[in-house]
Amino acid sequence: MPRRFWCLARLALLAALPSGASAAAPPGVPVAPPGLSAEVARLYRLVKQPHPGELAWQRIPWLTDLGEGIRLAKAEGRPLVLFVSGDDPLEKC
Repeated sequence: MPRRFWCLARLALLAALPSGASAAAPPGVPVAPPGLSAEVARLYRLVKQPHPGELAWQRIPWLTDLGEGIRLAKAEGRPLVLFVSGDDPLEKC
């Protein structure tokens, strides 16, 4: 997707987040690098800590062979999900 889209998506995310920061990170939450403001440290922890269900897609046995995927989808009567990327989706703004 265009770089502009990702920049706008990040800005929308920042605008939607509640303000305020906690004094210390709870156990298991990544500690932000020193020198960050409280708000930036809170955002750092928010994006570095996986949220429940966020990594569930990694447990799916994805196929990398299109032909095999089509054959398996037909055999199981399931839809085919095709994920294609020719660009770094998280490139810098």
